[in-house]
Amino acid sequence: FRVFQSSSPNPERSATEWQLLQKPLRDSLLAQFITQPGVIIQTEFPFLWRIDDQNCLEGVIDLFVLDLAQRSALLIDWKTNAVNTKGAADLRGKYRAQIAAYWKAVSEITGFEVQAALYSTAAGQLLPFEPAELASEWQRLAQLPPNELRTTLDDAQ
Repeated sequence: FRVFQSSSPNPERSATEWQLLQKPLRDSLLAQFITQPGVIIQTEFPFLWRIDDQNCLEGVIDLFVLDLAQRSALLIDWKTNAVNTKGAADLRGKYRAQIAAYWKAVSEITGFEVQAALYSTAAGQLLPFEPAELASEWQRLAQLPPNELRTTLDDAQ
């Protein structure tokens, strides 16, 4: 970490957020995934999903973990918004549409059981979503006209 901290645009913030990162991940959903043998971990993972004959969704998953043996996946989107612990919960609402779309895309592309979360770097919190919550949000999004869906997802990123 110290090697990279010196090149950080804000070394003090980097040091603080590095310390925050250590605590919540020990017993988290992420820890459960990455401790499994044979998992595949990718960062900045691009995808393109054909929604229907006329529409597709593309994005980049910040942290993508695949457990091929269990046919499961975890996607995490890192958020650097300057929020405190209380404000971190508001991030879930702000980015629910984006995560629901990513969750649906990965579920359809892989056929795997997919879990998803945000990680607030400033608050040091992993903010998981329930699959039912994401399914409900995707149902809402799928009813939108393509231009409105695009605007909604653009606003959520």
